[in-house]
Amino acid sequence: MERIRLRGQVSIISEVLQIAMMKMDLMGKDELIEFLRFPRHEIFVDENVALAFRNQSLIEIMRDHGMIFFAPCQLPK
Repeated sequence: MERIRLRGQVSIISEVLQIAMMKMDLMGKDELIEFLRFPRHEIFVDENVALAFRNQSLIEIMRDHGMIFFAPCQLPK
């Protein structure tokens, strides 16, 4: 917030917020929705990596006999 205030050469943060609110109020519905949308990261896991992770996880589970293992189809709903 301070960086935005300094870049915009505005003296107080409350003024930055007031200006932002006024400009958002002037936006059309679609423009405002897009402006307020927070960027999300999509993570893709390669099928081979997922399989290797699963196999290593099963090996670790078998080493520790104190753990209870449920196959995905056995999980309670």
